[in-house]
Amino acid sequence: MKTKLNPTICYMAGLQSKSNEERSAVGVSTGLESIEQKFIEIAINDLGIKPNRIVIEEIGGGMRHVLFYHSRICKQLKDICESSEKIFKRRNELASAYVAGMFDAAGHKDSQGLYMKKIEPKDAILLQNLEIYTKGNRIMNMTSFMTLIRGFSLLLGTMHM
Repeated sequence: MKTKLNPTICYMAGLQSKSNEERSAVGVSTGLESIEQKFIEIAINDLGIKPNRIVIEEIGGGMRHVLFYHSRICKQLKDICESSEKIFKRRNELASAYVAGMFDAAGHKDSQGLYMKKIEPKDAILLQNLEIYTKGNRIMNMTSFMTLIRGFSLLLGTMHM
């Protein structure tokens, strides 16, 4: 059975797009308990993962790694990621949720503004299609970016602008 696209699945695919997981693993490394809890909630309630199949590992520095193994779900999320610039051509809640997942998995803020680790060329194309411009890993039009992911990103809510 193929997973139907909805904002929750798109958010999870966005998280997965910035993950370095093994072939059949779906996971996220985070220092925010809210992102960890949302990941677990989506895994259990939307993807049907049994709670005892979710692994939580302490990785130091206040970071925890949360993951589960499921080859079919992993492949479906990776397929969404690989087709992201085709799927998310317009600003809508699916695109907002996907980009919010990307940001929650790899986003940061410093004195110069917002940036994401590991922005690949396909990520830059996706963001440009959504009228978000990047220079290297930096988000150039932060106001437009924050408007896009507001309501979906948990990390954005913890940052003081």
